[in-house]
Amino acid sequence: MRSVLLIFCLSSVAVRVSAHVSPVADSFKACLAESGMTRDDFIKALQSSDDSKAQCIAACTMEKEKFMSDDKINVDAIIAKMEDVSQEIGKVQITDLVMNCAAEAKDKSGKCGVAHSVVRCIHEELRKEGWI
Repeated sequence: MRSVLLIFCLSSVAVRVSAHVSPVADSFKACLAESGMTRDDFIKALQSSDDSKAQCIAACTMEKEKFMSDDKINVDAIIAKMEDVSQEIGKVQITDLVMNCAAEAKDKSGKCGVAHSVVRCIHEELRKEGWI
């Protein structure tokens, strides 16, 4: 379940995951199947900045969920989904976190690199704050 929220970037916010996560889980599973990777392979690969297949699974999922288009992050869509999924984190905190991670990802090349950077950044920040 965490990998779904993680890929959603948004993605591990939860022990209290609701029905809002189901479409993201479906998108993630579809992208994973298209890639030929297992869920465990994806999680391991996502922790490495060099695995382009995992990076592209993140991009595929984010595109299916309208969190990005080409290599442009849709910050508002990510914030809205995170607010739906987590009641623990305030709107200001979510907004700051997503904005900072999106800004950090701007320097990455291609949609796969951008998606990987955003997902990884949000996951690290959520973990650092103790939210996952």
